[in-house]
Amino acid sequence: MHMDEIGRLAQALGIDEATLSRHLLRPLAEPVEGSLEGWNAPATLQRLHTICDGFRLFGKESWDSFSLLDAEEYGQLRDDYIFHASKRIGVVPIFGDCPHFTSVRVHDGAVVSTDWEGEGDEDEWLRPIAPSIGVYVATVIQVREAYGFDDDPDGRPSDWWYPYAAYGDRPDLERAG
Repeated sequence: MHMDEIGRLAQALGIDEATLSRHLLRPLAEPVEGSLEGWNAPATLQRLHTICDGFRLFGKESWDSFSLLDAEEYGQLRDDYIFHASKRIGVVPIFGDCPHFTSVRVHDGAVVSTDWEGEGDEDEWLRPIAPSIGVYVATVIQVREAYGFDDDPDGRPSDWWYPYAAYGDRPDLERAG
């Protein structure tokens, strides 16, 4: 993908292009027609999937990367109970591994925690994380940038950004406070 696609992705997310570019793994996967077929996806998610087929931030290894779900993952979910349950409650998964997802609400585009193992848990289930996908991704980057590599030789960057990405927890702010 060319810089143009990165600019379009940054614009769709409402994120500074230079900030996104610093963390975005390349090349971006070409969009896959029908990747969101069957999902009642909000406009922002649909737009992202017209630019690229999901994307990955930070690192190539799964333990060190944040990735927006792609066509293959949505295809696998169509055969899972999560597909019908998500449609019933009005969410679309965007991040995570089955059954531990973060989703976007269809009616307002807000990002919420949807760990299906904890479905119905009053503290975590559908817990708001961010008002939009763009704010969500921007905050994942902000938390990742706050990570101090020298502070914990056994720590990994995902120790910091994953709690936010999955549940909305901000260890970077807890540490600063």
